[in-house]
Amino acid sequence: QEADLKIKFQAKDHGDGYPFDGPGSTLAHAFYPTAGDIHFDDDDDFTDEYKDDDQLYTLRLVAAHEIGHALGLSHSFEQGSLMYPMYQQFNSTYELSSDDQEGIQTLYGKPEIKSTPPEQPKTTLSSSSFITSTYSSGISPIDNWCAEEFQTGCEGPDGELYLFKDNQVWRYQARKKRSWDPQPSLINERFPSLTDATITACVRSSIGYTYLFRNYLMWQFKTHWSFDGPYILHGKNYPQNPRIALLHRNSIYLIRNRLAFRLNEFDHNRELEIHNIDEILNPPPNEFIQSGFTYAKRHYIFTRDFVYVYDSIHGSLLPSYPKPKINGWFACEATYQVSKSKKTSTLTTIMRASSAESPRRHDHDHEEDDHNFHHHHHHHSHHRPRRPFHHRLPPHGYRRRWEY
Repeated sequence: QEADLKIKFQAKDHGDGYPFDGPGSTLAHAFYPTAGDIHFDDDDDFTDEYKDDDQLYTLRLVAAHEIGHALGLSHSFEQGSLMYPMYQQFNSTYELSSDDQEGIQTLYGKPEIKSTPPEQPKTTLSSSSFITSTYSSGISPIDNWCAEEFQTGCEGPDGELYLFKDNQVWRYQARKKRSWDPQPSLINERFPSLTDATITACVRSSIGYTYLFRNYLMWQFKTHWSFDGPYILHGKNYPQNPRIALLHRNSIYLIRNRLAFRLNEFDHNRELEIHNIDEILNPPPNEFIQSGFTYAKRHYIFTRDFVYVYDSIHGSLLPSYPKPKINGWFACEATYQVSKSKKTSTLTTIMRASSAESPRRHDHDHEEDDHNFHHHHHHHSHHRPRRPFHHRLPPHGYRRRWEY
């Protein structure tokens, strides 16, 4: 039976079309599924010890990185990640970063953990302690989305605003009602094809498709029920676990840390251009960016306490921003209605937009993109089509220094 992964130590031109370059640059490279070959540069010196040495590289660390590629992971731009594109020296107690764990679990699922919960003591509640709610099974009510740290948001296939948190989604009907739905939905209720899924980023493109991302997976929706995917994205420089997607000058950018990665909507596995975030947001927030989205030709960027709103064509910050996120943007002027009876109490949250802050709807007209995409060929670039795979994919190298 043929092995799934084949590991070799080879030097210079070794017959796969991707020659090594001698000591100290590319340490190894691997091919994505379903090829699975892993090659180490035999001109480099490897050791089984975990020590910081400019001339020696810990074999287990390099091998684990390349096995990650062979299993389908691309590079992560998180410092401390095993899949970081530049060699990092870790000690023998190193544990996978949460970024790496999320990446591999996206592709292969989470481990099943079976445990017997401890027996809980019985509790007697008085009749006055019961709280009634009308939320469907699996839904946790959130009193005020505007005060919550939602994960991502975007314009949905119906033109309304959707905010995502864990496995839930909340819709704001911006076009007519200018109000929130009375309760959230499970993501797979709004998007039936997304079974047991969370969303890390989403965006609506200039041609009307809504793209939902979860790590390396991408779904393309025309309507809530008409979709393609999931696609597995492996364009060179694709950021592991993108948290924000913006439509800027009619191009899709995935935001991770202080970098913006330009995704080609028509060739998902083309090499992604890397830009500094201040080319998209001018000026970017000094604080840590928690979430964001594009809606009605505006970028809404959220930090812990504030919202920044930018023009999506020029990237300029709108006057009077930043503002408090709890009431500083079009969907967040909140009022609360609380009704109480002797035995029950119900909390209902109503959020409506003030007319002054409400966004004007725009048709998805095709403005000329003056920021044309330039593809730079490189012998380490790789292109991956949607599964199944019928050909050998170029490898991804592990290097001593940065390589774009």
